[in-house]
Amino acid sequence: MKRIVVFILATLALVSPLFVKQEKLSFSDATKLCVVSKEDIELSQSTQKIKNGEQFYYVFDQNFDEALSNFDKIDGLNIYYQKDFKKEELLKKHDVQSYYTSSSAGVEIVYGYTNSYHDFRYVNGKKINIQIAFTDTEVVVGFPLILTGF
Repeated sequence: MKRIVVFILATLALVSPLFVKQEKLSFSDATKLCVVSKEDIELSQSTQKIKNGEQFYYVFDQNFDEALSNFDKIDGLNIYYQKDFKKEELLKKHDVQSYYTSSSAGVEIVYGYTNSYHDFRYVNGKKINIQIAFTDTEVVVGFPLILTGF
């Protein structure tokens, strides 16, 4: 009986990490991070917190990996970069597998899919979990979509 219990526990210990969804996002070169969540949490660092409906928008200027560790459930992320980032650089940086582009009011918008982020939406019948907007002042990358505007 003890062997069975030990076997089950050992199997669970080996297999359970396979079911944990972890984001593999890169924050290098980012200037700002916005986390969208329904969680109302107090953070010790100087963080801007804005409530909109049932969601809270938390804006971080530094320590992005540490900032994410404060949340149990994230509805979306926006990563901000300097405007000089090239589309090809960002597609490679975030391991975008497939994408298409459009434009709106002079802003180039890229819709794509990456294995670096688990959540997704369907946009125009396509599975999307990354949206990139190239504006005159910055580049905004949203997971699964940009939830703050651009």
